[in-house]
Amino acid sequence: MKKIGFIGLGNMGFEMIQNLNNSSSDIIGYDINKDIYQSLNAKNIKTTNNIEEIFKNCEVIITMLPDGEAVNKVISGNINYASEESIIVDCSTIDIETTKHIHNSAKKLNLLSLDAPVSGGVSGAKSATLTFMVGGDKATYNLVLPIFNLMGNKAIYCGEDGSGQAVKICNNLILAISMIGVGEAISLAKKLNLDLKKLYEVTSTSSASCWAINNYFPVSGIGPVSPADKNFTAGFSTDLMKKDLSLAVDASKNGSEFLSFLEQALEKYKKMSEIGKGKNDFSEIVNNV
Repeated sequence: MKKIGFIGLGNMGFEMIQNLNNSSSDIIGYDINKDIYQSLNAKNIKTTNNIEEIFKNCEVIITMLPDGEAVNKVISGNINYASEESIIVDCSTIDIETTKHIHNSAKKLNLLSLDAPVSGGVSGAKSATLTFMVGGDKATYNLVLPIFNLMGNKAIYCGEDGSGQAVKICNNLILAISMIGVGEAISLAKKLNLDLKKLYEVTSTSSASCWAINNYFPVSGIGPVSPADKNFTAGFSTDLMKKDLSLAVDASKNGSEFLSFLEQALEKYKKMSEIGKGKNDFSEIVNNV
């Protein structure tokens, strides 16, 4: 791929585009916040103030935006400028309906497209250890795989259009609920006067082992460095987790009454936002279970 365009240089996109520096492609970045351009470590990265330039000149167009409305506005408003057989790759986490709409719009113009949301947070974006969950055409996935490998350490082809988003929604549902479970266990351990380092040592190597414990233990000074060591400065914010759980409710179509833990988890994260913790990392939920 000779030219790669990247739209959305927020917390995640900023780190992801930096890792594209390691490719032999020309990289063009765009964000509504032009101040971010000065912070880019630009070897192969150029920036533009004109989003049309990316659609007109790039073979691969990557978006990393906050929600489906923003993704749809950017792509629908500029897709007609794209050259035939350009590839549109949306790495945002958005609703499945909007994702399928974007795929259909691309097909009408003979463009290729993938939905490829990520897991790993800002730290994973920075260290290029993201996991990409990819939906769309398998041949298109294979074309873009070398680019995914520059920004992450795993890309998994999940199936047809929208499958990447569907898997991401399920993944974050598990994560949200498991972090609440970890929080309740920590609360119980404190009441029982347990050594939390010993709790971590046991749970990280026993049947309770999970990502929320092994990689993100929400107690300062225990386990790998996590947001808990930084006063819960967000790697993945509570507001974003709330958004993703809301996407899970929407995806259930006929109502989510059969997903009782989802409903309970969403209410807990909503309350976190209501008390002013929305910008903090979602793992702070452990102090508010």
